[in-house]
Amino acid sequence: MSFLSSIFGTRSKFYWAQTAAGRFEFEFVPQWNGSIRLYINEQPSYRSRSADLQSTHRYEERGRYFVCIYDHLAPQDFNEAQSWANYFAARTSEYILFGHPVN
Repeated sequence: MSFLSSIFGTRSKFYWAQTAAGRFEFEFVPQWNGSIRLYINEQPSYRSRSADLQSTHRYEERGRYFVCIYDHLAPQDFNEAQSWANYFAARTSEYILFGHPVN
């Protein structure tokens, strides 16, 4: 059994979060170093808010966005990834609705 399959049984896992601003869909993808990257497959529009990567705490790789998380804080299991996804969805929702920074 490979390291990746020992984490999820498959290459990645999907997770959804619903907030006041709308629905978020994440794909949790195991990385070579044991961490899990949270790709953002779907999210509400930023409407009139700035959608630049710094303001929204995202990175972009080959046309896909993923949540900006310091390496030393990166999730190591599904529960940690789920917590980060919920945090990102809640903070992004506040940013979209009220303009509060995504910190």
